[in-house]
Order: sequence, then structure tokens, then C-alpha cells
Amino acid sequence: MNLIRAVGGDHSSLAAGSETYMSAEADQWDHSGICVEFQRWEHPSYKQLGGRLFVSHLSIIDAIANVGLSATRSMILNR
Repeated sequence: MNLIRAVGGDHSSLAAGSETYMSAEADQWDHSGICVEFQRWEHPSYKQLGGRLFVSHLSIIDAIANVGLSATRSMILNR
């Protein structure tokens, strides 16, 4: 909250997994005047080298290395 206020912010977009630990401070956030939003992003899947099951939420470098820059760009822009 202090960091958001320090830069004049009034909104925070957080990873969905942070809801677990943020719930302990829910009252503080409710009264802070800062809007908290949890991301509900569905990760696109793509063929990863090595023949294993798809591993999501890796860096964009993984997508570029596996499917190339053009296909990665298309995945991002078509969401």
C-alpha cells in the first residue's frame, strides 16, 4: 500500500495466487482507497520441445524459443 501511495497510485493488479496471503490484510486494503484486482489470465498453450506435458507460466523467452517470435507475438495479440 505504501509503495502504491508513494507514486500516487490508486490501483493494484496482482497475480491470482496472491489472493491467499492478501486475504489476511483484506480489511486494510478495503479501507485504503486502493482498488485491488486479481488477474484471471488464461495462459495460452504451445508445443514445447522435449515431448513433455505443457508447463505454463514460464517466461516469454520459453515461448519464443519453442514457437518463434512471430507465433509468440500472435498468441499475445490474439488474447
